Amino acid sequence: MTAPRATVRPHGAARYRHGPDEHGTEGKPCRCKTCREAKRRYEARRSRLIAYGQWEGYLDAAGTRRRLQALMFNGWTMAKLTARLGVSRELEGIVKERSVLVYPATAEAVKALYDELWNRQPPQAGRYDRMGATRARRRALALGYQPAGAWDDEPGPHYIDDPAATPVPGCIRKERREWGALTEEAVELNELGEHVEMIAIRLGVKPETVERTLQRAGQAPWKAAA
Repeated sequence: MTAPRATVRPHGAARYRHGPDEHGTEGKPCRCKTCREAKRRYEARRSRLIAYGQWEGYLDAAGTRRRLQALMFNGWTMAKLTARLGVSRELEGIVKERSVLVYPATAEAVKALYDELWNRQPPQAGRYDRMGATRARRRALALGYQPAGAWDDEPGPHYIDDPAATPVPGCIRKERREWGALTEEAVELNELGEHVEMIAIRLGVKPETVERTLQRAGQAPWKAAA
């Protein structure tokens, strides 16, 4: 018998519909007093906003999905992301494209986290953290996830929140480089103000390789914000 999945947020969230219920049964909506009261408050607020013409409803999940996938491309595991956001089932459905719509609150929370982490790699002081980050990056590459550099924050052909947008070409390098091309590309990106971690992602190498390459070229590398 499979053990029930641990609750990732407390009972009383207005949309906590997938259990475990008040008896610990996975997959069933909870009808405990706390959850029923929260549901009542949620429906009352929803009806009020609809009456005032202020109800947002659902949003397209494309931008949320791209932000999560870009963070995974940087080495952030789903476990680390869900721990920061406090949800699990919903994020997995979004990343795996099972969900085409997302709650506005979820989209806003993911956007805030993305704005904080898009140019940062996860902590890798311990062995298991390094292994997790490596697996996340390899999985992202294997599944065709795009890095943060593939999307723009402003409306246009590569706008991250536009479902019809396409990623910036050439953000993921797959072919072998000619001799000396790595130095040339790393220097060019460094002069444009890209930090070491993002250059490494763009060029498909380790940050340490970028630092050594720039040092040999006589350049001081930019550093990501701590």
